[in-house]
Amino acid sequence: PSMPAEGMPRAEYRARKFGSLERSRELDARVRKEGESEGIAFAFDAIERTPNTVAAHALVGLAQQQGRGEPVVDALFRDYFEEAKDIGDAAVLAGVAERCQVSGWPRQGAMTEVVALDQELRGMGISAVPTFILGRKFAVSGAHPPETLIEAIREASAR
Repeated sequence: PSMPAEGMPRAEYRARKFGSLERSRELDARVRKEGESEGIAFAFDAIERTPNTVAAHALVGLAQQQGRGEPVVDALFRDYFEEAKDIGDAAVLAGVAERCQVSGWPRQGAMTEVVALDQELRGMGISAVPTFILGRKFAVSGAHPPETLIEAIREASAR
């Protein structure tokens, strides 16, 4: 929520978030290795800016209303993580909307809706990506190994 509208240099953002650029690079290396095993070629070194993603989230919301959410999410991830495009840029988002056949982009008021939803979720204590809400009973936040998620699902099912 505090990301400037124009985004910020990725190295600066990651150093702040993880305490140092070295730590950020260690984490990127782990994710890159996992990605390779899934056929994802993360281009972390080529990403210059961390974007403000409010508009990208608004595009996803519009796409979901049209049954096009999955292709849009895939396109946004590919553009950002593999092609190092700035998914906070209006032209990049317009290109995704066109490629994925999402009509009515950009939609008036969409960014306001995303900000309001973000505030609502933060008010519920959700502040990490990913967050899994299980059985509407509890949430698991952050990246976890499959075994941890399986146990959380079992626990939610038992309640």
